[in-house]
Amino acid sequence: MTEVPGEVAIDPTGEEGELTSILDSSEAGATAIRGSVFRLGGYGLSVVLGIVGVAALTRHLQAADYGRFSVVQSLVAIVTGIAELGLISIGVREYSTRRGRDRDAMLANLQGMRIALGCFGLAVTLVFGVIAGYTSAMLIGLVLMGIALVLTASQTTLAIPLSAGLRWGWITGFDLLRQAGQVALFLVLVAAGAGLVPFFAAGIPVGIAVLALNAWLVRRHVPLLPAFERARWREMGRLVAPYAASAAVASIYVYAAAVAMSLVADAREVGLFAASFRIYLVVAGVPSLLAGAAFPIIARAARDDHERLAYASERLLGTMLIVGVWAGLMTVVLAELGIKVVAGPSYTASVHVLQVQGIAVIAAFFTVTVGSILVSLHRYRELIVMASAALVLSCVLSLSLAAEHGAIAGGIANAGAESLGAAIALWYLHRAGQSLHYLGVLLTRVVLAAGIASAVLLLGLRGVAAAVAITAIYLLVLLGLRAIPPELLEAVPRLRRSP
Repeated sequence: MTEVPGEVAIDPTGEEGELTSILDSSEAGATAIRGSVFRLGGYGLSVVLGIVGVAALTRHLQAADYGRFSVVQSLVAIVTGIAELGLISIGVREYSTRRGRDRDAMLANLQGMRIALGCFGLAVTLVFGVIAGYTSAMLIGLVLMGIALVLTASQTTLAIPLSAGLRWGWITGFDLLRQAGQVALFLVLVAAGAGLVPFFAAGIPVGIAVLALNAWLVRRHVPLLPAFERARWREMGRLVAPYAASAAVASIYVYAAAVAMSLVADAREVGLFAASFRIYLVVAGVPSLLAGAAFPIIARAARDDHERLAYASERLLGTMLIVGVWAGLMTVVLAELGIKVVAGPSYTASVHVLQVQGIAVIAAFFTVTVGSILVSLHRYRELIVMASAALVLSCVLSLSLAAEHGAIAGGIANAGAESLGAAIALWYLHRAGQSLHYLGVLLTRVVLAAGIASAVLLLGLRGVAAAVAITAIYLLVLLGLRAIPPELLEAVPRLRRSP
């Protein structure tokens, strides 16, 4: 068996037990909390690497070319959503609840479906690019980034058993390797004075390396090759289709503003929005990490113990409220510094765009978390309505405001779409019978703590000094108000243990 220092040996055998048995144990919650912290630590390192890469990219390509790069990246991200179609979440849920050969067959056919969907999505974006009149460099970029997408889709499917077993050390390591490799290639290309096209190809060699490592790790325990069994695909299709529709729309609405702006705004305004959007995506990725760490537990509880599900959901939403409000505050306070570091002084106009997106950051913590809970309850129709409403609002705001107001229109579209999605998601969670009482009680205390902490801005503090002061005061007030869930406090002494 393969081991990582500090982790339980990996043995995802055909029998349910060694890998996923932790989901039924009393250690599951603490392991998920420690896993979240571990994931956030790795994500922080990934962000630092990303800042280095984006800073080099924006300075080397300048606003117009970086805008083109960002548009292609956004389109490929939409394709990623199409190739994903919620399949990873469904895969983790099914791997957490199936056994033996049935589980292996599910995983192999899931691999085949993701590869096929990735290739289909790539073809669709190429057609869109041609119709939209994209340059030849952008069309080549769609192909190159599409290849990297298929490689990443294959790797993340092979990582499903690790996620289901809460083995976040391996998952984090793969993410860091992918980010570090791509940034290293960016720096090499910048040093070589490369044009736009080579940057699109950076994900291919990195994707091959990460896929090979993941395959080697699980080679004795799961099928490595994709399967294309018609009966299994039909079964998976019926299982996935409702969630897939909502996941596809959700993946589109996040990037809708960037794509819509490319159709009505000039290249410079698109580039200015792209700089703030890049930072927004980094911060908005945090709730996915936190919710993802707890999702296998929620999925198992939804199958076996609804009382446990209700308790876990309440505590998860409370944690997301606390972290989400803090993340929103940090986005606003550190916006100027973030834009300077990531994009440089020529992107000063992006600061206000990013500050507006601080609202979207807070809302994203709820849309992602509630989405995970609704998936565990098989409430797919509600997810479709939520994502569709957000998509429509994002497109309407972007297309109606971008021509006159430029980059800020994208920020308004992101904030509006995420806020509407969060409101609808919470309403549907309430309709599903999940109590929001704990969240309501906590909301007053969190808002009070945020207000008191933000008062330091009246003293003239800005940047890092303001961020540190606000964070310290925010935590102290929350502790004083007993607003931090006890499970988090109980897990702190054990954070030194590997997830």
